[in-house]
Amino acid sequence: MAYHRNRKHAAGDGAAPCAAPGLRLAGRLWIECDGETLLSWKRIDLLECIRDNGSISVAARSMGIGYRNAWELVEDMNQHSRAPLVERVVGGKGGGGTRLTAAGEDAIARFHAVIAQFNAFLEAGGASFSEIFVANVDGGEGRGHAPKKEE
Repeated sequence: MAYHRNRKHAAGDGAAPCAAPGLRLAGRLWIECDGETLLSWKRIDLLECIRDNGSISVAARSMGIGYRNAWELVEDMNQHSRAPLVERVVGGKGGGGTRLTAAGEDAIARFHAVIAQFNAFLEAGGASFSEIFVANVDGGEGRGHAPKKEE
């Protein structure tokens, strides 16, 4: 799985179309505590890449980030969670690696569920702004101008 830098467009996160052409309500969503990011699209992508590849280094390469950066993100997520999201797998015939834990799978599922709610919120909110802007899209009177003063 490759990292999608424009994931908000590919996954529908961050923008919801409105009835007015070109008008959309946009936003970004991440989970934080005391100003520190706990989960974001980048972190979710990293967790999914680790799950799919069984390796932090392969996940980092596929996302175009350095191994150290990926490792620090994993460590940060593990330190802030009640149970580790990613764990090391010790050697053996095929060698060692990393794998997602049940808590990691749960974090991914919950993030995607919240994103679905967020997208529904954006769509509903965007529709309400269509009532304001749709009349001005065709270049009608008042487009971008202050109302005329009454005499």
